[in-house]
Amino acid sequence: PPPPEIGNLPKLKTLNIGHGRLTTLPPELGKLKKLRVLYADGHELTKLPAEFKGLSGLRSLSLYDNEFERIPEVILELSDLRGLHLGHNRLSSLSPRIGELKSLVSLNLSGNTIDQLPSDIAKLTNLTHLWLNNNYLEELPVDIGELAGLKQFEVSGNKLRALPSSITNLENMIVLDADDNQIVSLP
Repeated sequence: PPPPEIGNLPKLKTLNIGHGRLTTLPPELGKLKKLRVLYADGHELTKLPAEFKGLSGLRSLSLYDNEFERIPEVILELSDLRGLHLGHNRLSSLSPRIGELKSLVSLNLSGNTIDQLPSDIAKLTNLTHLWLNNNYLEELPVDIGELAGLKQFEVSGNKLRALPSSITNLENMIVLDADDNQIVSLP
Protein backbone atom coordinates (compact mmCIF):
# COMPACT_ATOMS: atom_id res chain seq x y z
CA PRO A 1 0.00 0.00 0.00
CA PRO A 2 1.02 3.64 -0.25
CA PRO A 3 3.33 4.52 2.65
CA PRO A 4 1.78 6.02 5.80
CA GLU A 5 3.72 9.19 4.99
CA ILE A 6 1.10 9.86 2.28
CA GLY A 7 -0.78 11.65 5.08
CA ASN A 8 2.03 14.23 5.21
CA LEU A 9 0.90 15.99 2.02
CA PRO A 10 -1.40 18.65 3.48
CA LYS A 11 -1.99 20.53 0.20
CA LEU A 12 -2.80 17.47 -1.93
CA LYS A 13 -6.06 17.97 -3.84
CA THR A 14 -6.02 15.09 -6.35
CA LEU A 15 -4.64 11.61 -5.81
CA ASN A 16 -4.60 9.00 -8.56
CA ILE A 17 -3.36 5.62 -7.35
CA GLY A 18 -5.24 3.51 -9.87
CA HIS A 19 -4.42 0.10 -11.30
CA GLY A 20 -2.29 -1.98 -9.01
CA ARG A 21 -2.68 -4.67 -6.40
CA LEU A 22 -3.75 -2.75 -3.31
CA THR A 23 -5.93 -4.69 -0.89
CA THR A 24 -6.26 -1.79 1.53
CA LEU A 25 -5.68 1.94 1.69
CA PRO A 26 -3.70 3.48 4.56
CA PRO A 27 -5.71 5.16 7.32
CA GLU A 28 -3.37 8.15 6.95
CA LEU A 29 -5.27 9.15 3.79
CA GLY A 30 -7.89 10.47 6.20
CA LYS A 31 -5.44 13.26 7.14
CA LEU A 32 -5.60 14.77 3.63
CA LYS A 33 -8.10 17.49 4.52
CA LYS A 34 -7.73 19.29 1.18
CA LEU A 35 -8.19 16.16 -0.94
CA ARG A 36 -11.01 16.72 -3.43
CA VAL A 37 -10.52 13.87 -5.93
CA LEU A 38 -9.41 10.29 -5.26
CA TYR A 39 -8.99 7.64 -7.94
CA ALA A 40 -8.26 4.14 -6.62
CA ASP A 41 -9.55 2.13 -9.59
CA GLY A 42 -8.40 -1.32 -10.58
CA HIS A 43 -7.21 -2.81 -7.31
CA GLU A 44 -8.43 -5.55 -4.97
CA LEU A 45 -10.03 -3.30 -2.36
CA THR A 46 -12.86 -4.73 -0.25
CA LYS A 47 -13.11 -2.09 2.47
CA LEU A 48 -11.98 1.39 3.40
CA PRO A 49 -10.44 2.54 6.68
CA ALA A 50 -12.73 4.32 9.15
CA GLU A 51 -10.41 7.32 8.94
CA PHE A 52 -11.86 8.07 5.50
CA LYS A 53 -14.58 10.02 7.28
CA GLY A 54 -11.85 12.66 7.71
CA LEU A 55 -12.02 13.34 3.96
CA SER A 56 -14.95 15.70 4.43
CA GLY A 57 -13.82 17.85 1.48
CA LEU A 58 -13.78 14.93 -0.97
CA ARG A 59 -15.92 15.72 -4.01
CA SER A 60 -15.15 12.81 -6.35
CA LEU A 61 -14.36 9.21 -5.41
CA SER A 62 -13.65 6.56 -8.01
CA LEU A 63 -13.29 2.95 -6.86
CA TYR A 64 -14.05 1.33 -10.22
CA ASP A 65 -13.01 -2.29 -10.75
CA ASN A 66 -12.32 -3.39 -7.18
CA GLU A 67 -13.81 -6.12 -4.98
CA PHE A 68 -16.38 -4.25 -2.86
CA GLU A 69 -19.43 -6.38 -1.98
CA ARG A 70 -21.24 -3.42 -0.45
CA ILE A 71 -20.74 0.32 -0.34
CA PRO A 72 -18.47 0.98 2.63
CA GLU A 73 -20.37 2.77 5.40
CA VAL A 74 -17.62 5.38 5.65
CA ILE A 75 -18.48 6.59 2.13
CA LEU A 76 -22.01 7.28 3.33
CA GLU A 77 -20.51 9.77 5.82
CA LEU A 78 -19.06 11.93 3.01
CA SER A 79 -22.01 14.28 2.73
CA ASP A 80 -20.35 16.67 0.23
CA LEU A 81 -19.44 13.92 -2.24
CA ARG A 82 -20.62 14.87 -5.75
CA GLY A 83 -19.30 11.97 -7.80
CA LEU A 84 -19.19 8.30 -6.78
CA HIS A 85 -17.96 5.64 -9.18
CA LEU A 86 -18.30 2.05 -7.95
CA GLY A 87 -18.75 0.35 -11.30
CA HIS A 88 -17.40 -3.17 -11.81
CA ASN A 89 -17.26 -4.30 -8.22
CA ARG A 90 -19.25 -7.08 -6.53
CA LEU A 91 -22.14 -5.00 -5.21
CA SER A 92 -25.35 -7.02 -5.00
CA SER A 93 -27.46 -4.51 -3.07
CA LEU A 94 -27.53 -0.90 -1.93
CA SER A 95 -28.02 0.33 1.59
CA PRO A 96 -31.04 2.61 2.03
CA ARG A 97 -28.44 5.01 3.46
CA ILE A 98 -27.43 5.78 -0.14
CA GLY A 99 -30.09 8.49 0.12
CA GLU A 100 -27.90 10.34 2.63
CA LEU A 101 -25.47 11.34 -0.12
CA LYS A 102 -27.67 14.28 -1.04
CA SER A 103 -24.89 16.22 -2.82
CA LEU A 104 -24.31 13.45 -5.40
CA VAL A 105 -24.56 14.65 -8.98
CA SER A 106 -23.09 11.54 -10.61
CA LEU A 107 -23.47 7.92 -9.48
CA ASN A 108 -22.03 5.00 -11.41
CA LEU A 109 -22.93 1.51 -10.22
CA SER A 110 -22.67 -0.26 -13.59
CA GLY A 111 -21.28 -3.76 -13.94
CA ASN A 112 -22.30 -5.10 -10.55
CA THR A 113 -24.95 -7.68 -9.53
CA ILE A 114 -27.51 -5.29 -8.05
CA ASP A 115 -31.02 -6.74 -8.36
CA GLN A 116 -33.03 -4.10 -6.53
CA LEU A 117 -32.81 -0.38 -5.79
CA PRO A 118 -33.96 1.04 -2.46
CA SER A 119 -36.65 3.69 -2.78
CA ASP A 120 -34.25 5.98 -0.87
CA ILE A 121 -32.38 6.49 -4.13
CA ALA A 122 -35.08 9.08 -4.84
CA LYS A 123 -33.57 11.25 -2.09
CA LEU A 124 -30.60 11.93 -4.38
CA THR A 125 -32.37 14.96 -5.83
CA ASN A 126 -29.16 16.55 -7.19
CA LEU A 127 -28.37 13.58 -9.45
CA THR A 128 -27.93 14.45 -13.09
CA HIS A 129 -26.20 11.23 -14.19
CA LEU A 130 -27.07 7.71 -13.04
CA TRP A 131 -25.44 4.60 -14.50
CA LEU A 132 -26.92 1.22 -13.58
CA ASN A 133 -25.97 -0.69 -16.74
CA ASN A 134 -25.23 -4.39 -16.61
CA ASN A 135 -26.77 -5.31 -13.29
CA TYR A 136 -29.66 -7.69 -12.52
CA LEU A 137 -32.45 -5.16 -12.07
CA GLU A 138 -35.90 -6.55 -12.86
CA GLU A 139 -37.74 -3.36 -11.96
CA LEU A 140 -37.11 0.24 -10.99
CA PRO A 141 -38.70 1.87 -7.97
CA VAL A 142 -41.64 4.14 -8.76
CA ASP A 143 -39.80 6.83 -6.78
CA ILE A 144 -37.22 7.06 -9.57
CA GLY A 145 -39.51 9.70 -11.08
CA GLU A 146 -38.60 12.05 -8.22
CA LEU A 147 -35.06 12.53 -9.58
CA ALA A 148 -36.16 15.65 -11.43
CA GLY A 149 -32.65 16.82 -12.33
CA LEU A 150 -31.68 13.55 -14.03
CA LYS A 151 -30.27 14.17 -17.52
CA GLN A 152 -28.62 10.84 -18.28
CA PHE A 153 -30.06 7.54 -17.07
CA GLU A 154 -28.38 4.34 -18.20
CA VAL A 155 -30.03 0.98 -17.38
CA SER A 156 -29.00 -1.12 -20.38
CA GLY A 157 -28.13 -4.77 -19.86
CA ASN A 158 -30.53 -5.49 -17.01
CA LYS A 159 -33.67 -7.65 -16.79
CA LEU A 160 -36.25 -4.88 -16.91
CA ARG A 161 -39.62 -5.80 -18.40
CA ALA A 162 -41.03 -2.28 -18.08
CA LEU A 163 -40.14 1.25 -17.11
CA PRO A 164 -42.23 2.84 -14.37
CA SER A 165 -44.70 5.47 -15.59
CA SER A 166 -43.09 7.92 -13.14
CA ILE A 167 -40.11 8.06 -15.51
CA THR A 168 -42.15 10.48 -17.62
CA ASN A 169 -41.75 13.01 -14.78
CA LEU A 170 -38.06 13.33 -15.64
CA GLU A 171 -38.47 16.32 -17.94
CA ASN A 172 -34.74 17.18 -17.95
CA MET A 173 -33.80 13.76 -19.35
CA ILE A 174 -31.55 13.96 -22.40
CA VAL A 175 -30.35 10.33 -22.56
CA LEU A 176 -32.35 7.29 -21.49
CA ASP A 177 -30.54 4.08 -22.41
CA ALA A 178 -32.59 0.98 -21.64
CA ASP A 179 -31.11 -1.18 -24.40
CA ASP A 180 -30.65 -4.92 -23.92
CA ASN A 181 -33.46 -5.54 -21.42
CA GLN A 182 -36.68 -7.52 -21.71
CA ILE A 183 -39.00 -4.52 -22.04
CA VAL A 184 -42.44 -5.44 -23.34
CA SER A 185 -44.13 -2.05 -22.99
CA LEU A 186 -43.34 1.61 -22.52
CA PRO A 187 -45.11 4.04 -20.19
